[in-house]
Amino acid sequence: MAEVGVADRGDPLRDICDQLAGRLPALARLTPEPDSPVTAAPGMHGRAAAAPLPGNPQAFYAYTGIWASARWAEQILLYAVGAAQLERRGGSDANTVRALTEAIPRLAAGVDDEVYRMVITDLARRLNDVLSVAAIDEAEKWRPLGRARRCPRCDCPQLHAALDAAGRPTGHIECFTYDCTDANGYRPAAQASTDEHGHPVLAWADGTIERGLQEAA
Repeated sequence: MAEVGVADRGDPLRDICDQLAGRLPALARLTPEPDSPVTAAPGMHGRAAAAPLPGNPQAFYAYTGIWASARWAEQILLYAVGAAQLERRGGSDANTVRALTEAIPRLAAGVDDEVYRMVITDLARRLNDVLSVAAIDEAEKWRPLGRARRCPRCDCPQLHAALDAAGRPTGHIECFTYDCTDANGYRPAAQASTDEHGHPVLAWADGTIERGLQEAA
């Protein structure tokens, strides 16, 4: 498996951390506000149905998820670099932001690939939770390509095609297999295109070209 050098690491993780930190104020505002009116169940004659959480549960989950993952990631990274003492941060948003924008990117430069991928995978999932909140609705949408199409790196049928706002394929494809990396150390990504003869190909970010495809997504 390709090594991910320290110089290659900072930007993807820092970008995710900055986005999470930047979304905290919006999530804090959205959490107490229901994203849709609560309607009465049949036979209750106007009595509101009980909700498991007040306000906006989806925003609340994303908000508290950032809080928890920021502290978890910082503790894991401190342990991985051999810190003599673990950080005990308070529960304020300011402390969450400091963990995301200062501590995590700095500490991640000193850990091995396994720990780095574990941290960035968890934080990327938290970011997807945030972008999936109905009031934000900026999450990328994907469609699996099925078992017939396999990743050229890991040989697993986990390729997904990105969709646009209308649900149409954009031609961008990525492998969703955990821990799969291309020759540059990143998640394998490709763009559907055609060659000089008009035949469909997949041009992968690391320079690999897949030919002989029946159909490009």
